[in-house]
Amino acid sequence: MSNLSNIMGGFNPDQAIEEAESLKFTKPKDGKYYVVITETKVKSPTDENMGWIAPFDILLDLRFEIQADINGQECAAKLTDDSILLSSDVSNMPTDQKRKQYHINAGRYAKYCKILGAPPQNDDELIGLECVIELKTSKVKDKEYQNVENVWPSHEGKALSEAPKAAPTPQAAPAAATKKNPWD
Repeated sequence: MSNLSNIMGGFNPDQAIEEAESLKFTKPKDGKYYVVITETKVKSPTDENMGWIAPFDILLDLRFEIQADINGQECAAKLTDDSILLSSDVSNMPTDQKRKQYHINAGRYAKYCKILGAPPQNDDELIGLECVIELKTSKVKDKEYQNVENVWPSHEGKALSEAPKAAPTPQAAPAAATKKNPWD
């Protein structure tokens, strides 16, 4: 039998539960958010357990810190992420679905590059990038996934938050004067 009392200098279950709850990942609601990229990670099919990304060359994971929603309101969720599959050669894609996925991912990556001003030479150049992202949940095989659907420069956020003005409703025409009958 092993003694577990010395783990991490003594284990306090109440404190561990409290700390775990405070660090719990809260998923933001679907919508548009001002974010800052705080962390990046690049993985390749040769990395351990990453063979599933083949025939893509890399998986670029971006971690965002949410600043506010598009209307400037504070958000309960503070973090979200985006995973982008990239490849240097689309002709290697074995199916139309993979080619479509490539173009969607490449388009989103291109938007990050455009906001940055040029394609980054390494993933660290993306850290600190401020932008607006749109999150949308989709369901695949009874599982829900929240994805970054679109990306804009942060200075375009104000225009995105302004809802299109509704067309003015026509005023009802005044009721036509009716002739009174003598018995009324």
